[in-house]
Amino acid sequence: MNAAVNRASGRLIEHATMSMELLRQLAFCEVFPVLVKDETSVDHLRVLRAAGMVEAQLPDEPGHPAWVHGVTGVGRAMLRADDARKVLELRGSRQMAAHRALTR
Repeated sequence: MNAAVNRASGRLIEHATMSMELLRQLAFCEVFPVLVKDETSVDHLRVLRAAGMVEAQLPDEPGHPAWVHGVTGVGRAMLRADDARKVLELRGSRQMAAHRALTR
């Protein structure tokens, strides 16, 4: 089974390889709470909750699911900052390519 299913809407949260990927998936959920069963994703939730990016009820023992109750303002701000960083990187690479083309 995949990492999580939003029990009200059936929204599926795929296995996330990084905490930011999981945060982005959770930000698109329309209905909370979301059940997270995948152990790796639960570990990512521990990081996200410690950073104040999600409100979550985490299990005390391995192998148990977690419930995510929402993405905080800090989490949403982090996603916006990550998007802005990606845009700046893309602009920078385009400018470098244009500069190389002009200096040949």
